[in-house]
Amino acid sequence: GIGDLPSLSWFDISENTIYGTVPMSFATSGSLKDLRIADNQIHDPLPQGLCENKSMNGGATQHSGCAGVACPLGTYENLGYANEQDVGCRKCESGQSTLYLGSTKCRTFSTYDILSMYYDVMGGSRAWPKEYRNTWQNESIPICEWYGIRCDDQGEIVSMNFPFSDDHYMFG
Repeated sequence: GIGDLPSLSWFDISENTIYGTVPMSFATSGSLKDLRIADNQIHDPLPQGLCENKSMNGGATQHSGCAGVACPLGTYENLGYANEQDVGCRKCESGQSTLYLGSTKCRTFSTYDILSMYYDVMGGSRAWPKEYRNTWQNESIPICEWYGIRCDDQGEIVSMNFPFSDDHYMFG
């Protein structure tokens, strides 16, 4: 992997749309000193070796552990990680959060955002039956009309029925 490159000392993928986890090879790199992953779609777990690398990101891991690599969920920092100039990753204000590790800002999430995240995480676009997929994440269709969503007369979601696998369904 990329982390196995013997002379790799700096790797910046900030502000892209990279999805997934940080490869384990980055944790075993003897030359990597700076890893910038802010504002992507990176999720846990971070390789423990990165969090224990005392020279990572200017030594930020010495005082902040994994937050010196990427701010955890529900926190943010201008660079996406706790650095020496700041006291660490800052907690999001009440009613706000972050979606991924290494966030540089917090935001408020709508019902559409939350249900869309669930759809993505559950593999809806590839694993759900066509009758479910046709209505989900379609902004021209009200959420209460998305397949499997049931709302009351005020438009509040009262139940959800999601396919869990080919022959099992998950009820909420």
